[in-house]
Amino acid sequence: MNSWKLGRNIGSLSNYHSDGIIASFGYPCSTNYDCTYYESILQPGLYKFEVWGAQGGGCTADKVQYPSKGTGGYSVGVYKISEPTKVYVFVGAKGEDARYPPPSLIRGGFNGGGDVTPYTSDNDDGGAGGGSSDIRVGDKEVDYRVIVAGGGGGNGLDIYFFEYIETGYGGGIEGGRPKAYPSLVGDSANQTSGYQKLNGQPGGPTPEGSCAGAGGGYYGGYALKGNDGGSAGGCSGYIGKVFDFKDIIAKTIPGNESIINPNGTTSIGRFGDGYARITLLGYLLIRQSPLLKSYDPSSTVSFLFTLSSLAVGENARINRTIDSNDPVTI
Repeated sequence: MNSWKLGRNIGSLSNYHSDGIIASFGYPCSTNYDCTYYESILQPGLYKFEVWGAQGGGCTADKVQYPSKGTGGYSVGVYKISEPTKVYVFVGAKGEDARYPPPSLIRGGFNGGGDVTPYTSDNDDGGAGGGSSDIRVGDKEVDYRVIVAGGGGGNGLDIYFFEYIETGYGGGIEGGRPKAYPSLVGDSANQTSGYQKLNGQPGGPTPEGSCAGAGGGYYGGYALKGNDGGSAGGCSGYIGKVFDFKDIIAKTIPGNESIINPNGTTSIGRFGDGYARITLLGYLLIRQSPLLKSYDPSSTVSFLFTLSSLAVGENARINRTIDSNDPVTI
């Protein structure tokens, strides 16, 4: 597999690793909102794509900071590259936690997380939305996403004043719905609608505090303003351009369900920043010369094939079988 680079001169490749078969991508930047993507050219082949969305931010209530509950989702599937193609990997960042004293803006996580404008007259603010993680093929624009894992929504302050324990999770066919005291429930982002493509809805002031920012995803989630703040929804995941292959089942799992983490452990949703991984399953052998219906048995028959270029340390083996004869390695 080819090496990767960052799209802008920002961040570091220290969270990227590749052994030629598996390329792993952590969040590359020092701030949660100003970042860039990874890019490379992938050769023709079958690739397993995995993405994890980022967690939303925690809230403050009476100057006390409470940890985030909105976790990111996970999506997996296989994608076929038919010719050398540029591929872009966007890794989402965790939504910023609210804090005291509040900043002028509580930043949503890179790649779609919704910001929060604090409620400056009080000490009660919602957290920002987590960013989504996705892989784009052919172009870096949002419409070229082939797989998406949604980010979680931020905590609303009423989660703690009124024991409202639910926060919108990210990912899945639908994201988690935003909720607010006493019994308000907002809409969920899904496969055809949401606040915006990619971006979660920003949070802002309410009569008694600020509501949280929504998570980013295929469609970003919604924020919900109640009288006493309000939580934010997670966003939808997406697997519309990937497929099943052998024992790999294409799926998008929401952040309120058990997912497998990059290190092999399991958890209920993704905590912290997002993550992505690309695994080479096999290169494609491309025939360059035509095949005839029959050949003169006394003549020498030759065929021309092209195998995609190999990375350092990789080897290729081609087996030839004629009629019922045993295969021969060539």
